Amino acid sequence: MTAGQFIEPQSHEADIHFIFAEDGLGPYYALNSVIRKEHDDWKTEGKPKTTMEFLGDTWALAADYDQQPVDPWSHDSYRMESAPLFRIYFGAKDDLYDGKPADQSKKVRGGTMTIRPRWPNMTKDGGTKIRGVPDLGKPYIDVQVQASNIEHSRYPELVRTAMAAFDISHRYFEEPHEMSNINDLARYVRVRRSKSSPLHAADGPIARTHAVLEAGQEGYRKHVEDHTKIPGYFVTTTIDDSRASDIVSGHRLGKEIKHYYPEDPSTFEPGDALYHPKFEVSYDTKRTDETVRWSDLDKAVRELDEAIYNYLDWADLPVRADEETFISDEYFDASSESHRSVKLVDCPLPDVEDEQEHVVMRLWGNTLDSDRDLIDSLVTDGGKPTREELANRTGYSYRTVRR
Repeated sequence: MTAGQFIEPQSHEADIHFIFAEDGLGPYYALNSVIRKEHDDWKTEGKPKTTMEFLGDTWALAADYDQQPVDPWSHDSYRMESAPLFRIYFGAKDDLYDGKPADQSKKVRGGTMTIRPRWPNMTKDGGTKIRGVPDLGKPYIDVQVQASNIEHSRYPELVRTAMAAFDISHRYFEEPHEMSNINDLARYVRVRRSKSSPLHAADGPIARTHAVLEAGQEGYRKHVEDHTKIPGYFVTTTIDDSRASDIVSGHRLGKEIKHYYPEDPSTFEPGDALYHPKFEVSYDTKRTDETVRWSDLDKAVRELDEAIYNYLDWADLPVRADEETFISDEYFDASSESHRSVKLVDCPLPDVEDEQEHVVMRLWGNTLDSDRDLIDSLVTDGGKPTREELANRTGYSYRTVRR
């Protein structure tokens, strides 16, 4: 472990399911009363809207609901004839706010909460059992928060504050259940364009990570390089959980390592933050067998940050705050750093030349004797022999040569 000052990555996207079970469907009925019943005449009033104060900004809020193909609970205590889901949209009115209502805004800093009712033995479409929904043996609500550019640890406070803005008591949302889980989590730093090429180069750590995974021929791997608009426009490698520790020992999460620019980087000038790319590491739930609980947030963030630091180090970029290498944007602070203990490891990624040789030798080891003799003849004697000539040289039949 290396102890010292490290640049502070910024929380980017997240998708988290908070389960609240203390009050059963109490908060769900409260939402129904406030959002649905009291705002039925939406043709004239529009969707319910309000604002809240959170993290030093004023936030725009809007609420909505949708019917879903879930059968109403058959229990005598259930108070409704259907089982709608509710949504609360939220967006910070900061310098990047587009001025639109929260349900129509791009919400650069913001997102959506989707509130779903849950109870034992849920069914849909008149009796088909719903799979994949945790059965706690009692009713509860699932609050799914999908957001960006908000510190991940503040999400529970975000839920309470948004609910209170619609006159829903915050006490319903004090203690997330232990089954609450994380679907998506991303952290990033913004690197100056003039400094980022070692990350996305053909012999850089992102590409070389794929070489390590490719050599193993096991697990899931995916590598994409798109340099059509600008070098390094979109370069990404995905690692599944079974190979995560091959990159940094002790790591257990499937993740995506990504260097990317905005959709149209040509529209920005060097002084604009978006002229410069993000380097991001995200948790990939599809490539991780183990469920990551909300209580594991700190461990998950630590692993993502540790991956960022190691990739920066392998690209010979600093891991401390350095405004010649990094550039601040609306949310990421290139001058911010914190004292940490970080596992920095020697780069386990092979040089491209060594890896190419390894792949060739592995393929050579899988060839038949006839294949080796034919290849040896081509290399030794040269030229461009026909199949008949190659058969005469080696003594193999024409059919073997053709095969």
